[in-house]
Amino acid sequence: MNHIIDTDTQARLHALVTTLGITHTQLDDYLGDVSLYDASNAGDQWGRSAAHLAAEAEGVPAELALLLSLQTEQQITDRLGQYANAVLAEYPGLAELRGALAGTVTPERVRAIAGEFHGITGRCLFAVWPRLDRHGYRGDPKLYIEPESNDSFAATLTDNLRSFLTLPLDDPHSPRTPGHPDDWTGGWDMDLDVEDCVWDEGQLNGARIDRR
Repeated sequence: MNHIIDTDTQARLHALVTTLGITHTQLDDYLGDVSLYDASNAGDQWGRSAAHLAAEAEGVPAELALLLSLQTEQQITDRLGQYANAVLAEYPGLAELRGALAGTVTPERVRAIAGEFHGITGRCLFAVWPRLDRHGYRGDPKLYIEPESNDSFAATLTDNLRSFLTLPLDDPHSPRTPGHPDDWTGGWDMDLDVEDCVWDEGQLNGARIDRR
């Protein structure tokens, strides 16, 4: 069944995707559920239609446009809510970490929140500060998530997870969830070698430069 697609509806759904913290993996799964394989167009081995693949390549607006050609706004809104709730249900206590690192961040807060995050998700967060002097870690820290065991580079957080943890709750851009765990890891920070950092005892806070 086809539905009329208007830009206002698409904009509302795009805003909802941001608010709920829906990530690419979740949208791609959703498209896989509703976008049937079209034998007249070349799909892929998983049965995703050519339209699905094209929308995926173009990003969220195109993906939402394709969904709106297949389902109503209410159906899509309900399904997006289900995806968001599923993440929080899978990790009880995760919702309480929303905004946990908003405002001024200290090494103590990093240790506390990284410990809670690991206890809930099994994933490791850590912070790298510009420098360490006799007064402690200094500057604005950057958050990372568990690097691969045999790699000295660090993985950045995706915008969704970083915003979930660091934006205040009253910030309109603060997502309700951190999105799908498969999308928590961003790219590699090739300018940072974790083996060159100066770490605290728990290796949750590190510094690029040691000025003690």
